[in-house]
Amino acid sequence: MKSLIFLALCCVGTTAGAAIYKWTDDNGNIQFSQYPPAGVEAEYIQPPPDIEPAGDRDEALYSTLEQLEQSSTRREQQSAEETQKRQLASERQQACEQARQNLATLQLGGHRRIRMPDGTASYLDADQKQRYIDISKQNIRDNCD
Repeated sequence: MKSLIFLALCCVGTTAGAAIYKWTDDNGNIQFSQYPPAGVEAEYIQPPPDIEPAGDRDEALYSTLEQLEQSSTRREQQSAEETQKRQLASERQQACEQARQNLATLQLGGHRRIRMPDGTASYLDADQKQRYIDISKQNIRDNCD
């Protein structure tokens, strides 16, 4: 019975604008048809109103989808920029701390030994020490707020 009604309603959707009649047969089952049966009183059912053209809805949906995609892209870009700013701030903080530590070490009295890129150690003379102090001060100005 329910499947018959469901089938009839499906037909309603596919035959929009066509006449639909409803009646009860001899067994008490409700029947639907496009034509009224002979000799039985049938009720005319008003078909549903025509559905608006899909083109207008599709354009609105595509417009909304495009806006959502643009919004998502902007959020991703902002997130990436914020991550990059945090990373840069962290790197600057580490460079600042290292420059301050180097300056403090260089300003201690006595000779300072440094490790060369090839792994050997060397002592700094007064001019070299002053040059490294100047470099450390410049790094502090560049990286410390």
